[in-house]
Amino acid sequence: MNTIKTSTNLQETLYELLNEFLIPSVDENNIFYGNQNNLTLPEDSSDYVIYSILNIVRHGTNEIKYDAQNEEEHNKVEYEVSVQIDCYADTSNGSDGLDAMLRASSIDNFTRSDVVYEFLNARGMHILYADSSNDTTIVADDNNYLKRWSTTLHIAMSTESIYDSYGFTEVNVKNNFITPLSEAEKQDPSLNVLGIKNVDSIK
Repeated sequence: MNTIKTSTNLQETLYELLNEFLIPSVDENNIFYGNQNNLTLPEDSSDYVIYSILNIVRHGTNEIKYDAQNEEEHNKVEYEVSVQIDCYADTSNGSDGLDAMLRASSIDNFTRSDVVYEFLNARGMHILYADSSNDTTIVADDNNYLKRWSTTLHIAMSTESIYDSYGFTEVNVKNNFITPLSEAEKQDPSLNVLGIKNVDSIK
C-alpha cells in the first residue's frame, strides 16, 4: 500500500511551540489554527494568536532508498514551511495593545534560541528564521481598531512517501567453462551450443 508520512504533526507542533514560548503568553485556549470553518474567537478577550500555513518550498534532491525485504521504495524530501503568525492584543480601557507587538517580536527572538532549536529537533523539525514583525492592525466588526502584529516563521521538516516496488532479490546461475560442443554434449546434453548451462531459477 502506498503511504506518506511526515517528520512531525505540523499543526500540533506549532501549537505547542507558541503555547510554550510566546511572551507575553496567552491562554492556551486562545491559540488557533487559521483557515478553519466554524472558528469561534474568544468573546471576552482580544488577546489571542492565529497561525496559518502559507506555503512549502522543497529544498535539495529527493533521498531515495529501496527496502528489498519489504519490497518498498522510500522517497524522502526536505521542505521549508512558511507559517504566518498573527498576534492580537486587547485595546479596551485605554490599553495600548503593545502586547501584540511584543508577542510577534518574541517569535523573532526565540528562533535564535538553543532551547527552541532543541524543542523542535526533538519533534523532527528545525528552526530556520522569522521575518521582521509588522503592524497589521485591522478594524473589527464593532468599527474599532483591533491591534494586530504579524510575522512569518520559517521552519524545516521532511516528508517520506513509501511506494510498493516489486522485484526479485535472488538469481541462481550455473556456468560451465566454454568447451567444444562435441565435448560438452558428452559431459552434459542439457548444455547449449556454447557449452553454458541455462539459468536454473530466478526468484
